[in-house]
Amino acid sequence: MLHKQELAEVSRWWKDLDFVTTLPYARDRTVECYFWTVGVYFEPQYSQARVMLAKTIAMISIVDDTFDAYGIVKDLETYTDAIQRWDISQLDQLPDYMKFSYKALLDLYEAYEKELSGDGRSHVVYHAKERMKEIVRNYNVEANGLLKDICHLTLSGCSKNPQILEANVTLCRVIDDIATYEVEKSRGQIATGIECYMRDYGVSTEEARMLMKEFLGRLLSLRGF
Repeated sequence: MLHKQELAEVSRWWKDLDFVTTLPYARDRTVECYFWTVGVYFEPQYSQARVMLAKTIAMISIVDDTFDAYGIVKDLETYTDAIQRWDISQLDQLPDYMKFSYKALLDLYEAYEKELSGDGRSHVVYHAKERMKEIVRNYNVEANGLLKDICHLTLSGCSKNPQILEANVTLCRVIDDIATYEVEKSRGQIATGIECYMRDYGVSTEEARMLMKEFLGRLLSLRGF
């Protein structure tokens, strides 16, 4: 019952934002985002955290789709700069389609601060904002095609990631490819795990999807899930 109430709260918040109408290019995936949070922590005492995380993931999804599916480079630069400044006065600098998500993002974190101020924890929102800014900077780097210029030193640093991080990144990558293949294909993106497997082994979409799911199952087993 508790999880059902949480999902209802997240769904109401999403419906009130009306992104389905104002941002038709963005994926409507609030239920999926909520179930991600249940996988992180399902215990009753983490109810508040689940709701907050579900809303945050949903907002990240909107930002991700803005970068991947709709925005042009010039607009994305402006959007990135506005999020780094994190100031509602930046709203007028944005094109209309970005104003909706920018205001919703700032409003969401302001609501977090108010909600957590009652028990003296509003300071943690600062760190959440910084992580969001970092995510957006990375999206902007990708949008500008700068990843091809990564130097050897950067790659060497990335190779030092702990195994637990690498394992989780791999799991998320496989899950994402399975879940979003059709959407990404419709956008003209072909560098997905499903597409590569089909090309390399000459199998159908369903066969590739099934084999990817089997691969995911083996990964989970190796990690003790």
